[in-house]
Amino acid sequence: MVANGVLSIVRDIGKKGDVIVSDYGCETISVVDVAHIQPIPQSSDSLESHKKIEGILTEHNATQIILAGERSVVIELYLGGSLSVKQAADMLGLKKTAFYALKKKYSPELGPVTLIKGNPGPHKGSMRVTEEIKTIITDCYNEHYHGRSASYSNVWKQVQSECFAKGLTSPSRASVKKIIVGFDQKNTYRKNMALILQIKCFSLDPVLLIPTIRYK
Repeated sequence: MVANGVLSIVRDIGKKGDVIVSDYGCETISVVDVAHIQPIPQSSDSLESHKKIEGILTEHNATQIILAGERSVVIELYLGGSLSVKQAADMLGLKKTAFYALKKKYSPELGPVTLIKGNPGPHKGSMRVTEEIKTIITDCYNEHYHGRSASYSNVWKQVQSECFAKGLTSPSRASVKKIIVGFDQKNTYRKNMALILQIKCFSLDPVLLIPTIRYK
């Protein structure tokens, strides 16, 4: 991308439209307004493709456009032989395999637009959950998925509470369920069976709250 007429790399994006960039090839850091950022000039085909995303500019799409511009610059330098694959991957904070996958999507003719995700949300059946939230789901599962509370909905409610307390966006119930299903199925089965056996073998006195074994 170009910021104030200088080839730059995006480092961070603020909440008020300000973008932190560094000049390519040096450590100079500066803050620019998003209005002063332009993508690398591309072909007429690129301009035609860009029209498809005009009119639907959101904070997410703006971030994707800036990120795509940054990645396209690095990919072009790699394709031109100025960077090794390791250098290019390191500059983008990616592993080599991820960089190769990104390069495969890139079209030199169409430019950065080929790296912009068309749908800002996850595809049907997919999950977009950070490692931090996965840890929260795991902890809530271990603590609350047992006995009478062994249900996906209960774990999801606990996850919502934890995420709210930490200022995080809570995942959907479907995402929580998919992650739980991905856990050790034997362990999940034992947790469910514990509830079934509790119901079959014990009766709870509502007054004394003393479990009584039913002998058959």
